Amino acid sequence: MNPIASTRTTVLDVVRDAADLFHRRGDGHEVDGLEEVSPEVASLLSRELRTADEWARSPTGEAEEEDEMEGGDDYVSHDPVIALVQAALDEHADEHPQEKHGKGVSLLRLIARVLGKRAENYVEFRKPESLDGDVFDLPESCRVALVGDWGTAKDRARRVARAIAARRPDHIIHLGDIYPSGTRSRAHKRFIDVWMEEVGSGPKYWAMNGNHEMNANGEGYFLDVLPWCGQRASFFCLRNEHWKLIAIDSAYADHDLEPSQFDWLMHQLSNGPDNNILLSHHQMFSAVDRRPRRNAHKLPARLQPAVDTGRIFGWFWGHEHRSLYYTRDPRFGNYLARCIGHGGKRVRITHNVHLGPEFAPPVAHYWNVPRPDRDDRAMNGFALLTFDGSRLTIEYVDETGRTCFTEIWPDTPIV
Repeated sequence: MNPIASTRTTVLDVVRDAADLFHRRGDGHEVDGLEEVSPEVASLLSRELRTADEWARSPTGEAEEEDEMEGGDDYVSHDPVIALVQAALDEHADEHPQEKHGKGVSLLRLIARVLGKRAENYVEFRKPESLDGDVFDLPESCRVALVGDWGTAKDRARRVARAIAARRPDHIIHLGDIYPSGTRSRAHKRFIDVWMEEVGSGPKYWAMNGNHEMNANGEGYFLDVLPWCGQRASFFCLRNEHWKLIAIDSAYADHDLEPSQFDWLMHQLSNGPDNNILLSHHQMFSAVDRRPRRNAHKLPARLQPAVDTGRIFGWFWGHEHRSLYYTRDPRFGNYLARCIGHGGKRVRITHNVHLGPEFAPPVAHYWNVPRPDRDDRAMNGFALLTFDGSRLTIEYVDETGRTCFTEIWPDTPIV
């Protein structure tokens, strides 16, 4: 992102100034740039901006965003309102590169347009057309690259894309999150354009929904990314005689399953090969994330019947900007869980951190591949799945293209 959109102090100053101007408009005053915003909507957005700003500047907000504050101009807020302001700042910097400050009527008008989406309904969810719909053939022998939280357009994300391209995968699946928010312009600038520049049109692309896409009501994702992928819905299944990759949308309903997917998911689990691998943006559990999350309990509760089938062999997710490899644990479904949210955001070195056995299974392996320039940061990377009949080889590859370690399913996983 442009530094003006990703420097925390600058962003929060813009948020505070915008809150004051929206408040004036809410009181009935004329404000240049907010002519088309009704006082009622302006009052609503002013309150949201002030609440977000107060949280970000509070000890709680600073603690929760500590990781995002490191690195100077590499900030993307956890708060959806602030992240939308960042998207507006980023887009404005593209359109007005000569302006070096985060002010002006054109920027305020853009912030109003982007934030105004919060007063509208989400883009409509594409429900299953049938229980057997959105299921596609997966060749018996093929390569699938899985990458999470990649949509930053940072140099590190581009290096990951080039490392993926060098492995010549048949499919590339993104587990979600286009930063700072998935507005239509950022969906192109930070996602579609970068894939085309760094990889090209050879592989088949698949994109999953993330919480940053839903910050913008899903507009960029549903209206731009899915058509570019040639993908009807935000959930899908790739299957062959031996394996199924079942992708679900855990972001449209934040950290939950949009209900119309449930019967479709259960149908996929109950039909075909036993080796089912689920893909989601959000995690079912975490050994390392200490942040309180309002909806974190919803996805595990919603999907407990699916877990109880005993037909989930493995599960890949992102959301956390780390890479963790969990052991099988009957208390948590006994499947092999892999967090691979290390595709494009900064990755913290993690040394044997575990919140406790009530939160997650033991961690079998931490991705602690050090960066040459930062001892406390790890390399970015992705997982390459090579299907060969009943044998699945999974290589965990860093941004230089080096395979750091390998596991083979079903026989020799990391445990």
